[in-house]
Amino acid sequence: MLLSRAWLSAGSCPIVREPSQSALAASATVAGMRLFGFAVVIASVLGLVAPTHAYVRTRSEDDKYDLIWAQPEIALTVRTGGSIPLSVNDLLEATTRATETWNAPENDSSVAFSVASSAAAASTPAFDHENTISVRTSGWDEPPYSPNVLALTTVWMEGGAIVDTDTEINGATPPAPWALLPDDPVMAMTEGGVDLQAALTHELGHVLGLAHPCYLGSPPTPPQVDNLGNPVLACSPTLPASILDATMYPSATPGEIQERLLSDDELLALHDLYPAGRAPVVEGAGSSQGGGCAVGGSHVRDGVGAAVVFGAVLLAGRRRRPAGP
Repeated sequence: MLLSRAWLSAGSCPIVREPSQSALAASATVAGMRLFGFAVVIASVLGLVAPTHAYVRTRSEDDKYDLIWAQPEIALTVRTGGSIPLSVNDLLEATTRATETWNAPENDSSVAFSVASSAAAASTPAFDHENTISVRTSGWDEPPYSPNVLALTTVWMEGGAIVDTDTEINGATPPAPWALLPDDPVMAMTEGGVDLQAALTHELGHVLGLAHPCYLGSPPTPPQVDNLGNPVLACSPTLPASILDATMYPSATPGEIQERLLSDDELLALHDLYPAGRAPVVEGAGSSQGGGCAVGGSHVRDGVGAAVVFGAVLLAGRRRRPAGP
C-alpha cells in the first residue's frame, strides 16, 4: 500500500551556467497529488491502444547537439573524504549497485562503468578529466544550488561528446534524509529516507546523456522532443505506469526503490545510443558545451510522505573557470 504524498517540484529545465559563470534557474512548487508527464505516441492496432516506448536526450546549451560519450567505458571516482553525513560504505555500495544496473550484460550495451574510491573531499566541479561522485557538505546555496536540491551532476563536453562529469550529493541541507534502503519494497517503505542507490541510478542516466521524459515548471526553450520527434510535455498525473516508473522520470518518493531498475525506455536508449559492438554516434566534436541534471525534493510535512523530484539541468562550458561555492 502506497503512502499519501505531498509533492514539490524543485527546479525546471534548464539551469544554465555558461563559461561567464552566469546562471539561469526556474522553479515551481506543486502541493497535492503526484505530478507526472511524458511525450507519448499512441498506436491503435486491432482496437488495442498502447504507448510507444521513447526517451529524451540532453541537448547542448546552444541546442545544436545531442550529448553522448564517444567511448562509454566510464571510470567513476567516489570521493569519501571530509565529514560527510553518510556512511562511506553505503555511498560506495550504492554507487557500485547503480553502475551494475547500467552495466548489466542483458542490456546488450557497450556502457561499462567502473568505480574507484578516493580519500579526497568534495570540491567545486572542474574540468579535470576525472568523473567524480562526492558529498558536498557546505556552500549549497543559490544559484545554482537550491536548498531543496538533493544532488547535482555537471557534464562537460566538446560539441556533442561528453568528456567529464561531476556528481554532487547534498550533504549540507538535504530536504529529506539519505538512506541505502533494503531490497524488499515493503521494508524499504517502512524505513523511509531517499534511496541513494535509486538517485545515483537516475544520475548515471544523465551522465550517459539522457534527459527527463517530461518537464517541470515552465516549458523549456527551445522545446524538447523525444527520440520519436514528439514534443516533451509537462509532468501530469494522467500517464501510464510504465512511464511513471521509469528511472529517468523526474520524481521519487522516500521509501521507494523502483527507480533502481531500468524501464523499457532506458533499455531502448541503451540499445539505440550505446549498442554492443558499435561505436556511439557523436555530433559536433571539437566545440565546447556542457550539460547535466539536478535532484530536488520537498520537506516532510505533517507526517505525509514527501516527493523527491529530479528536476533541473546544469550546463557548463568545457573551459569554465571553477566557481566558488
